[in-house]
Amino acid sequence: MHHNNCTRYNVTNTWNNAAFTGFSAHIHPDDISQMTVMSGVKLLEKDSEIKLSDVQTNAPWGLQRVSQGSAIANAPQDSAGIAAFDFKYQFEGKVAGLGKGVDIYVIDTGVNTKHVDFDGRASFLFAFDGVEADEEGHGTHCAGTIGSTTFGIAKDANIHAVKVLGTSSGSTADIISGIDKMLINHEKRKGQSNFAGSVASMSLGSPVRSSSLEEAVSRASAQGIHFSVAAGNENQDACNSSPASATKISPIVAVGATTINDDRASFSNFGECTTIYAPGQDVTSTWTDGTNKINTISGTSMACPHVTGLLAYLLSLNPDLKLDPKGLRAKLLQTSIPLKTDKGTVAFANNGFGSTNSTQHLKLRSYKRA
Repeated sequence: MHHNNCTRYNVTNTWNNAAFTGFSAHIHPDDISQMTVMSGVKLLEKDSEIKLSDVQTNAPWGLQRVSQGSAIANAPQDSAGIAAFDFKYQFEGKVAGLGKGVDIYVIDTGVNTKHVDFDGRASFLFAFDGVEADEEGHGTHCAGTIGSTTFGIAKDANIHAVKVLGTSSGSTADIISGIDKMLINHEKRKGQSNFAGSVASMSLGSPVRSSSLEEAVSRASAQGIHFSVAAGNENQDACNSSPASATKISPIVAVGATTINDDRASFSNFGECTTIYAPGQDVTSTWTDGTNKINTISGTSMACPHVTGLLAYLLSLNPDLKLDPKGLRAKLLQTSIPLKTDKGTVAFANNGFGSTNSTQHLKLRSYKRA
């Protein structure tokens, strides 16, 4: 080594104890190559960042499943046990950073923005009927899985209600109108310093193809909006439905549903247009009609927001992907785990805690309401 050239290395720490000796330093690349063949040097590696991780102890089962690598051990089989929220959700960082700065557009029946579990982070962007309320509950349930404090994955994201459905259904024109309003807001937001990305959550669909809806979703994705959509509940090839079939022409993510036992839900669509699977049967989340109601329901509509929340979570960890839907989809699939189902081995959503060889220092914390 060139000891006479102090600019080539800078020692930052030294260790000398009964167990080992060593040091850390900023070292010139030429000297690093020489150190690899020096006698007495057993190990040489690049310094790495160790991040804080945390655990929520009062989570619904879906949050536990997407933050561990294997099926839930001794999973309850009764309705009350499955609906309970006494499972554990582990994640990287702190609650205040989970999806921070990410705009979630819940394109659905609206959102009960006054629900206490949203902490004032939910607001209306658009209502096709002029009524800024969720009279059905579906959109509120999805928003809760995405970003509520107790039931959500990205607990610090911004939630925008884009109401395009009534109590039973809606029209393609109204859905496209909602996408239009989202695009306008996205263009305004993406130049702001506190913008961390836009994620559209569409727990809706048609059992037949709609070219106009698929084109609208594809073009919005090309503008940097990340999409998570329901694969559909017809137990058929998802390529037959919209907007899931838009996975053929754009990097949107279509989500199938699983049960607490890691089975494909009997209603869930499948096939090459189903990008990934997530918990979707007997999911507990926020509800409408009051400020603290909850409900337990099923569908790929419930699986979709798990992935929406994961996309927001991944954006907070990978800010360089905020306008790169293709890159974020690749990251989502990279952190996924394989799951054997009746339709073959599929990708199952995971937040990166699925690796069995990772070591984490965890804190236990319970997030409860007064």
